[in-house]
Amino acid sequence: MVTPMMSNLEGIPYDEVINSEGLSYITFKKTLKPDYFKTWVYIMLGLLCLTALLFIFVLIENIIPGWYLLTIPVFSILIGFTIAFINLFVHEAGHYYLCPDKKVNDLLANIFLCSWTGIHIKVYRKIHWLHHQHLATDSDPENSYFNVLSGKFIFETFSGIHALRIILRKNDNEVLEKELRKRSIQMLLAGLIINGILLFVAIWFNNYQLVIVWILAMLVFFPFFASIRQLIEHRDELAASDNAFYISPKRKISRLFTDGIFSNLFGPAGFNKHMIHHWDPILPFTALGKVEEF
Repeated sequence: MVTPMMSNLEGIPYDEVINSEGLSYITFKKTLKPDYFKTWVYIMLGLLCLTALLFIFVLIENIIPGWYLLTIPVFSILIGFTIAFINLFVHEAGHYYLCPDKKVNDLLANIFLCSWTGIHIKVYRKIHWLHHQHLATDSDPENSYFNVLSGKFIFETFSGIHALRIILRKNDNEVLEKELRKRSIQMLLAGLIINGILLFVAIWFNNYQLVIVWILAMLVFFPFFASIRQLIEHRDELAASDNAFYISPKRKISRLFTDGIFSNLFGPAGFNKHMIHHWDPILPFTALGKVEEF
């Protein structure tokens, strides 16, 4: 029985969960299938939204270039938020929910989702599974929730220090075998090249405002939104402002959120139903709502 104080479902055996109609979760789970079409609708809408924001920014810049003190921060935030939205669907790719064929799944993920953000899908898959295994311990490689939401953290995020720390963090190299380290470096270089080309094109057309917007979106606001999301998903309220809280294993925290518009935009791909995701990590995001109803 889930109580209002419950902070995590991990450890509850699937075969012990039965709904009010007497249907066991194990039986119910067999009816759950990934909805590939719906997943791609979300991804394509995210990519179209990103393209539209870039187009609108260039249009406004050409019409009223003197408004850059307003348009640059506004569009940097909106584009960073949209990149964070798109990036969360890497998680679906990590569970092979972009396509039934696993090789095609990874190819599509690397082309549409991973190449321009600099992470290989196989590397993400390994890192994310370690996150599930080591949640609330200092062995968790996805540990943005370790950060205290303080002035220092916000400064490090807005200055790019936090993003650089994520890129260069030692944890990944220590847990990745040689082949995955090689793939990680290759995709990081690919990401740098793709982003470099975009910036080069903007400079070629003397659109320096777009250069600033893209850099701020990718290196400041995208990491900021991703970190804040993980903070509210996993940070223990008992940690308060304690920087050393996660040095030793603590209780696991995974939270559920509402189904409102902002919740679905800030936590798409099922991240707004995070408690259920950590209870049964291999569920497709399109099934999480049904599990919550169950």
